[in-house]
Amino acid sequence: MNRQREALRSWEETWSVAFAARGHRVVIEVEPAVEPPPSALWHWWITFRAGDAELDAIAAPQPEALAFEDEQGRFEEVVPLGAVADHVLRRLAGDVG
Repeated sequence: MNRQREALRSWEETWSVAFAARGHRVVIEVEPAVEPPPSALWHWWITFRAGDAELDAIAAPQPEALAFEDEQGRFEEVVPLGAVADHVLRRLAGDVG
């Protein structure tokens, strides 16, 4: 496992703890499980799931933020890693619990 993937795994743990502390169960899936090629513009596809609700984001090779998919299918909503848990819960508010 590479350093970038390990850093992202650390953030996954941070987000999971934040969701649980607020009483929510949000499943986080990151693809691919191994390092993408250096030529990839976006290295990680991250899906947050709560019940039937799903929210997708992408991360660059050395993530400082995630770009979330908006209602038009564009990944233009950029959220710093430290604000991801709040953002996800706000976006999934109607279906999380």
